[in-house]
Amino acid sequence: MPRFTLGRACLSLHVYVYFIVSYLIEDTNNRNHLILLCADIAVLTHLSYYHLSRRAAVLGSMVMATILASHLIALLPIVAANCECGYTSLVGNDTAPYLFTDVIESDFLHRHNITLDTDWKPQNFTVSAAAGRGPYGMNFTLADVNTNPISNTSTFTGPGIFGGDPGLTLSVGGGIPQNGMVPTAEIDSTRTDLLYGSYRASMKLTSIPGTCSAFFWVWTPSRLEQYLFVSPD
Repeated sequence: MPRFTLGRACLSLHVYVYFIVSYLIEDTNNRNHLILLCADIAVLTHLSYYHLSRRAAVLGSMVMATILASHLIALLPIVAANCECGYTSLVGNDTAPYLFTDVIESDFLHRHNITLDTDWKPQNFTVSAAAGRGPYGMNFTLADVNTNPISNTSTFTGPGIFGGDPGLTLSVGGGIPQNGMVPTAEIDSTRTDLLYGSYRASMKLTSIPGTCSAFFWVWTPSRLEQYLFVSPD
């Protein structure tokens, strides 16, 4: 009689767990998977307490508990952000840390193909001379966005595989453009939900005079934060 009561209690417990967890799981495939899992465990519980010795029943319960836990963990949603739990960091000279809920960190020193990057997208567009308020327009091309990675992924110093400084190179054409358009380059973040935060960029500027390097945070074309560096300043 005690074995019958305990077996029935375990069977009811598995059914109860199924109804609670399946209510929280929206995905139909996961629900079906959980139905089969709970059914199997219920059957094993029934058999263990009806047909096995007390020692075997205890061992079987431990195994079934491990199986249930592993399957429930597998059913949990996949973390979408790079830093789902958040982190704190000091900013500037502030003594109190700030709380951040996401992070984007790009290692251009070891990036072989920028077109495969999921965080950044090279731009391809033109700006007329009138829109640029100058004598020449600008032609932003993919050909002027190039990578020169370090071959050793554990090293962060030394030349790139093509020689010279490693990293992501954004080039601008020199001289007077024949077609009235200065060839140049730009990469934009693929994220459109970046609002308040701490934004930082490490750039090496050219020593050739007349080139403008910039770092933008854009809300609309007329509302933006920009940091401009004109070489060789």
